[in-house]
Formats: sequence, C-alpha cells, structure tokens
Amino acid sequence: MKIGIPRSLLYYDNYPYWETFFQSLGYELILSNSTTKSVLDMGVLACVQDSCIPVKLYHGHVLNLIGRCDKVFVPRFRSIERREFVCPKLIGLPEMLRGAGVIEDKEMLVIDIDGYKNSEERHKGFVKYAIREKKNKKEVNELIKNCELSQLKYRESQLVKLKQLENSNTKIIAIIGHPYLIYDTYINMGLAEKLKKVGYEVLYPENIPIQNINYECNRLPKRIFLSYGRRLFGSAMDMMRNYRVDGIIFLTSFGCGVDALIGELLEIYNNRYFNIPYTTLVLDEHTGQGGVKTRIEAFLDMIRWREKDGTDISPYGPDVYSCKSFF
Repeated sequence: MKIGIPRSLLYYDNYPYWETFFQSLGYELILSNSTTKSVLDMGVLACVQDSCIPVKLYHGHVLNLIGRCDKVFVPRFRSIERREFVCPKLIGLPEMLRGAGVIEDKEMLVIDIDGYKNSEERHKGFVKYAIREKKNKKEVNELIKNCELSQLKYRESQLVKLKQLENSNTKIIAIIGHPYLIYDTYINMGLAEKLKKVGYEVLYPENIPIQNINYECNRLPKRIFLSYGRRLFGSAMDMMRNYRVDGIIFLTSFGCGVDALIGELLEIYNNRYFNIPYTTLVLDEHTGQGGVKTRIEAFLDMIRWREKDGTDISPYGPDVYSCKSFF
C-alpha cells in the first residue's frame, strides 16, 4: 500500500516516528512535493478563508497527493502531553478536509493521537492500527518502541546545535515559531538563509532541551495548557535569560490564537527584564519578499546599533523592583 504524507503542519516534528511506523508495516511512503506557489494557491482556494496559512497550505499538500497514493495519512492531534491541548484546527483536520471537498473518507487514513489523560496513551491509535495489520501484540509493542526511538534520536540531534554554538563566537539570531513555519522555506521566504548570508547563525525552539523549557514555563503563575505554546514560550525565555542569542524573530501566521498569547508574553518579559532586540514577522498568503527583506534589514540594523552605541536601552534603566518579583 502507498501511504501519502502531506509535507506540512506537524510533519516537520513527527516524520521520524511516522516513517518508522509505516515502513515497518511494509507500506511505501509518498511525500507531497515541497511547498510551491501552486500548492499554496490550491490550498487557499480549497480551505475556508478565515483559517491560518499553515492550515490552508495543508489542504494544498493533500490535494498534491491525490492520485499518487492509496490513502493520505491525516493524523487527528488532540493532545500530545498530559493535561495539554494542541490547536483546535489540528484536532479537526479530517473534518475540515472532508467538508471542503478535498478528499473522501475512504481516501484518508485517520489515526487519533490523544495523550490528555496519560502521555503514554498518545500511541494508542498507532497500536490499534498496527494490531489490525500485524495481529501480533508483541511485534506491535516492539514496533512502537522503535518509532519512539527514531523520534528520540531526531530530538537529540536537534540539541547538538546548541552545544556547538555555545562554544563559538558567531552572532546568533533565534527564530521562534511553530515547526511548520520555521522549516518551510517557501512560506518563510528562506528566512534562515537570509540571516546566514549576512553572518548570523540561527537557533530554533527545538534546539533547547525540554527540561529547560519546562523550567521556564513552570515559573509562570498560571499553566500554559497549549503544548506548542509552551515550547515557544519556554525556549525563548531560556534563550533570553541565558543571553544565548543576539536577537529574536518571532515568526507567526496571521490569525493564530496561540501566537497572539505567547508573542505578547514574550514581548512583556523581554521589555521588562532582558532588552534583547526583538521583532515579530506575521505571515499570510499575501506576504511579499520585499516586505520581509526590509523588516530583516531594519532588525539587523537595530542589533548593530545596540552593539555600537547601546541606543535601544531605556535611559531610565531596568525596573529593579519588578525584577525581584520574577527572578
């Protein structure tokens, strides 16, 4: 059987697990093409207009797979950690695709991922499907272990970059955003490459250890119950507190409710305690190369001015009283 996997949304975070799972079942994997204007245009036309650009793009990637595989894998992400949720649009992806007339039920392979009550239960959907295919529980348990190992190796490989950059004198810019924005070079217009061309290395949320992220999130007076919101907030706070980066670009899509909260929190804490150069780039299907280039150039100028003159530092100095309440 040929299983199609859209190269969009949480593909960038979970592909090692999915690849190991389906290949172990003897399936052939067919990936959608890399994002192009035509893929985006197809998604924009098919999807409801008030959706964010990553969801529109996902519709386009599914359409790109129609006719190339037997079924398209559409995961239904409910929760990936205990007492946490993901974006509602990720929970309702199968229904959105069906309602838009993009794909029929018989053409979709839907597996539920729900670890709200217990993080280990997020594998249940894969276990149930594998048992139907293999009919041997021992083999299935071994398969799931291999999938987890593949995912763990991928995450550990992401942490190597932080250690490498800690021992270098290279200037570093953090790009804080969801994986489907920071790793899709078409939709972010090659942001990382633009920064590297002018001499900066790039640090991502995935490069920060999970224990550091949890430490920062646990300092908040209230719990962030959105899993990817926790990752963005915790990683950015770790970078700022330890002064790992020379500047931060918060990359978000227009209309994203999760980012509206996290971006506001990060700006507040940065302005109050750290004073690291910070900017926000909002993307949608109308975002142009010229506007992004201008914003990046202005942001890098701000960093250079700070290095030279310290001109972005408040003449009134830090808020010492409020700092005590946080530190």
